[in-house]
Amino acid sequence: MTTEWLADDAHRTLQQLCDALILNINDDINEATTRLRFIDQILFNVLQWHVNDVETERHVRNVGYLDYEFGRPKCSLVLEAKREGKMFVLPGRAYPSEPVPFGLIASECKEAAEALTQVQNYANQRGARYSAITNGHQWLLSMTFVPDQQVDERLVYVFESIEAIRTRKFRMFFECFSPMAIRSNLPTQLLLDTRRAPAPAKLSTKINGYPIAADRNVLSHAVGSVLQLIWDAVDSDQDNELFLRHCYIPSKPSEDMLRTAHTLLTQRALTDERLANASVNPVGRRSVLEHQNRSDHEQPVVILGRIGHGKSTFLKYLRHIEAKDVLSKKYLQIDLDFLRTPATAAEVPSFVMRHIQEQLRRYKIDFDEDPFARRVLKQELEVFRKSPRGVLLKDKPDELQYAEVDFIETFTNEPDR
Repeated sequence: MTTEWLADDAHRTLQQLCDALILNINDDINEATTRLRFIDQILFNVLQWHVNDVETERHVRNVGYLDYEFGRPKCSLVLEAKREGKMFVLPGRAYPSEPVPFGLIASECKEAAEALTQVQNYANQRGARYSAITNGHQWLLSMTFVPDQQVDERLVYVFESIEAIRTRKFRMFFECFSPMAIRSNLPTQLLLDTRRAPAPAKLSTKINGYPIAADRNVLSHAVGSVLQLIWDAVDSDQDNELFLRHCYIPSKPSEDMLRTAHTLLTQRALTDERLANASVNPVGRRSVLEHQNRSDHEQPVVILGRIGHGKSTFLKYLRHIEAKDVLSKKYLQIDLDFLRTPATAAEVPSFVMRHIQEQLRRYKIDFDEDPFARRVLKQELEVFRKSPRGVLLKDKPDELQYAEVDFIETFTNEPDR
């Protein structure tokens, strides 16, 4: 079960107990009854501490008896219980959801300061990280020891009433006192004030006279326009091998990725060449299953990264520089940029086909060329020649050529087909 689920479940249990706890809040009861009615209910029913992980009335030499000790085999938390009539915070005072200094608690309530000092002595003797006090309704938690910090400066989490815990602070209460929180040292993150230290001042504050109003140079607009033209020209020429070789600076992680990509492409090329030159033999069920279990079948490679962080340039560098020996001889690389276009899903097929055709022309491949179309449609043309129309025109080669052109155009007029 997750921490989130445990906290919600504990809160539901507290809601069920809340009416009874608040109903008895004004009863004049002793410490034992306070523990029975309030503290044990919250510890064992709400927070779900296991009885085997809690020890009560443990005697510590020169200190006395500990009311509650949590954690086995090593003590992590010591809790001192006081009778219900003992008040640790000012009645009606609402404390913030963040810890407050021990000195503030001491100035407002002498009894709370004495009780916290007493329980910290107990916790020191037992080596517990955390020390806490409660009267059943009010709960206070602090760290037993913080290096280089005086007691008055030590932070204390204050839960001023059961009602405050139920309505405003239950999540924080659970993260301070639950078994999972204590085992994972979560209260330490909440009680150390080092995490709340302000950020250091900017180095620019050390400059004399800073900040001052900026004085724009009269040439800034002209220079900015020229630089934009230069940048546009460079950006449009990123496929240029000379540009990539002298201007692209791979980062250290990119260098490792480039080497890995080159290795993968080389292995892929060897596999493709082996398959192309392999002899063709009849296959049975066993050989098909064996082929499926091979580890060298085609695998996709996905490059992830934020917009503008160099994924496209990385691929161009791989294509023109790093893996040119593999890619230029055996493969065609098609780049599709979906960042700005198409605008709708319906435009995707035409967008893909248009860009594929444009980029294949770089490799001297044109969809509209007769030799290319006939090679692509070789099997379809053979079927057409065996069709009734093809057989009818078999002895009329001129008419057959016209019929074949009409047949081919049914494909070239619909590139996605």
